[in-house]
Amino acid sequence: MRRTLFRSASFYSRPAHVAIWLLTAIALAQPAAASPAAYTLTGVMTGTLGTQPFNNAMVTWTVYGDTASVGQPNHPMQYQNVGTFGSINISGIASAAFTVPLTVQADQRSGKGDIAIGGSATAEIQISDPSNVDAWASPLTTAFGPLTDPGAVSFSAPLATTQGGLTITVVGNVTFQALLLPPQILSQFVFGGGWYSALYFTNNGTGAVSISVTFIADSGMPLVVPSIGASTTTINLAAQTTAILEAPDVGALSEGYVTASFPGGVSGYGVFRQSVPGVPDQEAVVPFAGSVSTSSTLVWDDTAYTSAVAISNPSAVPVTVAITVWNTLGAVIGTASIPLAAGAKTEAALRGIQGLAAVAGQRGSAQFTVTTGSVAVLGLRFNGTAFTSIPTSQQ
Repeated sequence: MRRTLFRSASFYSRPAHVAIWLLTAIALAQPAAASPAAYTLTGVMTGTLGTQPFNNAMVTWTVYGDTASVGQPNHPMQYQNVGTFGSINISGIASAAFTVPLTVQADQRSGKGDIAIGGSATAEIQISDPSNVDAWASPLTTAFGPLTDPGAVSFSAPLATTQGGLTITVVGNVTFQALLLPPQILSQFVFGGGWYSALYFTNNGTGAVSISVTFIADSGMPLVVPSIGASTTTINLAAQTTAILEAPDVGALSEGYVTASFPGGVSGYGVFRQSVPGVPDQEAVVPFAGSVSTSSTLVWDDTAYTSAVAISNPSAVPVTVAITVWNTLGAVIGTASIPLAAGAKTEAALRGIQGLAAVAGQRGSAQFTVTTGSVAVLGLRFNGTAFTSIPTSQQ
């Protein structure tokens, strides 16, 4: 049997107007690469969602978009970003997804100083402060806010959501914020030498999206995937469509990890397949995880199995990963530290890491922590030729 996946274990500023508008048709150029962002507008509002009225409830609108798709279709000081996915949360009432595209608009022309949600022909909520318009100046491509000012509302028709039409009649103070979303990471990607990997992506949003995917070798250098012909690629997905990237089992073993920018409404996962002569192929589904966590914890069982980990440093600075393992009684049975260069990754059987030999024959939990940069961990459990992924919790 070959368990070559983990080789170290020897197995395998100007006056501004910002608006989120419902638009039935806006033609903005589709970006070549994705830099996802989340735009939120939060405040106390009164209205109706479907048949459910709400009064003075805390309401949060969220619109996900791609900063690379920001354009200026109408005026050089007016920025627009068509959202790929929009949702609303009404505290104590319900959450819903918008079934029509939303657009974020930042108007930095003279005399403006407000933020709005809705549509120029359908509905609009505004937040205004003409006396402090410079504070609202945002090109929609960077993190921004939070900023708070009084709001105003104008709805001529409900906005369509998965919970029925949304109407807002009264709004108090409103807070606007733009956040850049970090990429997601799959801490193990392997092909050749008996291994096949695939990545699946689907777009459940209302608009077209682009997903930027990067492959990185264990050394932190670019990992060229022969089936793609490069170490980076961009996937363009229309609404409700799905795509797959495959790395066939061809040639010598190559290992690394993957980062992918996930716009709102996009989800995905990875699949590993190991082929060993004389036995059926074995597969495992593995999830993407956040790339900015400083701690990750997994539960392991080495009583009759072998637990293995892939540990990645997706940050731009060197890190030292501190590992602590506990048994089922909560007693510390081992500690270790692993230095990783910027962008680097390592993989090993948990029991094979120096200082963690006591893992063998026991079960418990393990925590992986860094004080600078970030760390991402993927666990796998082997049972003979079969293997499965181990979920981790990130902090």
